[in-house]
Amino acid sequence: TPTPGAVKIDGCHAETAGPVTTVYLCGDSTVTDQAAEIPYLPGACYASWGQALPAFLEGRTAVENQAHCGLTTETFRQEGHMDIVKRLLRPGDCCLFQFGHNDQKLPHLLAHREYPVNLRRYVEEVRALGGIPVLATSLGRNIWNADGTYHELLAEHAQAVKDVATNPPVIDLHEFSVQFYKKTGMERSCGYFHPGDYTHTNEYGAYLFASFIAAELNRLFPETFHVTPGRTDFTPPSSLWEELENRNNRAGGQEQREEFDAMEKSTAALLKALEEAEKPYTDTL
Repeated sequence: TPTPGAVKIDGCHAETAGPVTTVYLCGDSTVTDQAAEIPYLPGACYASWGQALPAFLEGRTAVENQAHCGLTTETFRQEGHMDIVKRLLRPGDCCLFQFGHNDQKLPHLLAHREYPVNLRRYVEEVRALGGIPVLATSLGRNIWNADGTYHELLAEHAQAVKDVATNPPVIDLHEFSVQFYKKTGMERSCGYFHPGDYTHTNEYGAYLFASFIAAELNRLFPETFHVTPGRTDFTPPSSLWEELENRNNRAGGQEQREEFDAMEKSTAALLKALEEAEKPYTDTL
């Protein structure tokens, strides 16, 4: 029997009074729409810059988020997500790609192998449909060395994006995020990430990085994208991780996507995975 008080939706239809530019987001867990915990606390839930982006775009624009957790430039296509984008994309729409975090865990998707090949193919497909491809470099991880210096793990994949983007616009989210961490410091930077996680942001991080993406879209396409001013102060409280200790809403499992996301909770597991990914390539040299 239906739950008392439940609401059933038989259908949903939207109409517009004029043309709307859609931004299609293609990426991994740092881009996808994440779920919040109940009770809601901005520092305790997973959140991505992708789901926060609409808060900063005004005017006749819409955001269609096709990013999903644990995906690579390869599985985004294999699982049919790019087919959805290609079916819905209209001339003049923008298609923004940000991958790398999971690609670097697989030998054949390293920065000097199939990763840039896959990105070039996406760019060509979007252009063929009259869309505007935009590439974003990977959001930097908040990982540091024992001596207090920043531990750079995504520089090669970020550079590969720039090499591909000789013609399509590139948004250098990696550089922006890494410089922010260095300026803010490891401890304070943790407040922008889900407790105990070094890759997946909470609402504070989502808000911060979405504001940068929106500003870059406005810089690249000022006639299309207009930015809504955000709150002047949306910073996490000090010692956020300690206040939210033991909160974790990430599901566990054996699928590749879940294994990849789980690695981001352990620096040791992540570094081991990246080392293992490099072995098949270096052994053939």
